[in-house]
Amino acid sequence: MKKLLLLAVLIAVPVAGADQLYIVPVFATRVVGASGQSTAHVHVFNPGPSAANVTIQEIFANGGILDCPLAPGTQTLAPLEARDEIRPFCGANIVAAYTMTSDQPLVITDDIETTGSGHVEHQSVHVLSDWLPANRQAVVPNIMAGGVGERANLFLVNPNPFPITISVSISPRITGATVDLAIEVPAKTTIVHPLPDLTECRGIIPCVGPKDLLVRANGMFFAGASWLESDDPVFRDPVLLDE
Repeated sequence: MKKLLLLAVLIAVPVAGADQLYIVPVFATRVVGASGQSTAHVHVFNPGPSAANVTIQEIFANGGILDCPLAPGTQTLAPLEARDEIRPFCGANIVAAYTMTSDQPLVITDDIETTGSGHVEHQSVHVLSDWLPANRQAVVPNIMAGGVGERANLFLVNPNPFPITISVSISPRITGATVDLAIEVPAKTTIVHPLPDLTECRGIIPCVGPKDLLVRANGMFFAGASWLESDDPVFRDPVLLDE
């Protein structure tokens, strides 16, 4: 068993006269998996000279909003104050994304700690300022999945008030062949979707080696991938492509 620490950091400057939006795209609470039990610790720091008013706006959970209630109201951070409680208060076994706003720039760290046999590894997931736009292609690059000891999951978030379809093409670097998936994600929901077992790809694409995931959806969304490579966890964020 392993102990996993997932780290997400963002420093952003708000637009004058408007609150800054922060999106924590990967959040977990007491989720039991192959590596152990995962719990999120969200750390919010106000580095500026003015007080910051911080509010959690929306939560997109795999169990629905009733399993993941909002934190109470707006919380005010004094200059140079840090706080660990600005997060959803979800029930057990919840994977979610959530948004918060602040009228001052913040430094946000999202630590998801998985307790296993005493080992600690690190993954880095960026806190975002916007969702991936609808009908634009993004790439989740350099995924290693399908080899011995490698297993991968997609983290998919639909922040819209309607269901969306996220199209995923698994594209290896050394051939033009692809494996295409169409994944339905309910409204305002996060799902974790395992990638196909590419060790049984039967010659469709190479089973081992780096692959890119090309993703697109008919509504704004988030898509990232996490996998274990030789028992070491790795996370890849999406990169929006020019069109």
